[in-house]
Amino acid sequence: MRFRELTDEEWARIRPHLPPTAKTGRPRADDRGTLNGILYVLLSGCRWMDMPAVYGSHKTAWRRLKQWEQAGVWSSKEQSQSRQAAARRVEMDELNARPFTHGREYSEEEVWDNFTYFMREIIPVAEETDVHLALHPNDPPVPILGGVPCLVHSFDSYKRAFEIAGSPALGMEFCTGCWLEGGNLFGDIEAGLRWCSEQKRICLVHFRNVSAPLPNFTETFLDNGYKDMYRLMKILVETDYDGTVTLDHTPAFVQSAGRGSGTAYAIGYMRALLERAEAECFRG
Repeated sequence: MRFRELTDEEWARIRPHLPPTAKTGRPRADDRGTLNGILYVLLSGCRWMDMPAVYGSHKTAWRRLKQWEQAGVWSSKEQSQSRQAAARRVEMDELNARPFTHGREYSEEEVWDNFTYFMREIIPVAEETDVHLALHPNDPPVPILGGVPCLVHSFDSYKRAFEIAGSPALGMEFCTGCWLEGGNLFGDIEAGLRWCSEQKRICLVHFRNVSAPLPNFTETFLDNGYKDMYRLMKILVETDYDGTVTLDHTPAFVQSAGRGSGTAYAIGYMRALLERAEAECFRG
């Protein structure tokens, strides 16, 4: 897909949804320029360091994207550990005790109505411009958080969303971590992965493991969570999945191990799983 900068009309729609500028401290980099830079990298596939300087600092753009992504992930205040490495922790008793995030409790149908309106408006544009939307499950995948229903917290809710959209333009980010967090309440992850891959609904796979299903879990390294991740990689090979499989959240190695060591460890493990699956599936 070719990149173009945001139009004035598009920016006018986006701007009200961004966090307000802090009244004190260092002035924030231009939001519109930064967002154009983020879109440039995502659409072109270039390295962050190759983002055109006209959009500002590539480090600022990368950091801003990460902040916006993390703002939608609920976690417990206290971190945990996985093999003595710092890791994200979720305890539902603590999350359920938090106040409303939007002033009151909303009904599930209110949010589904909003989703339906959004699909009705956006799907024709996505089809016309050959854009595929990737729907990520709620994290953690529970019915409600902060008074706002979490629409995508099960395989059934994914199917409802696909039915509402009524178009292959709506796909999904298949987040193995969210499915594993939900456990049986989310649905059979192996059956779900096979169905979604065969139906060509997956735009992107997030590869992540956790210690246990809800109500409490810690994010783990890929090889020490409760799921055998090889079984998932093998399904992707068996179903001829030809998209991207990317590392999701991973525990942070101790500082002495070097920057990026946790990511390198995980990617190496993923590569080994892929090679083993290909060898087994294509043997003979």
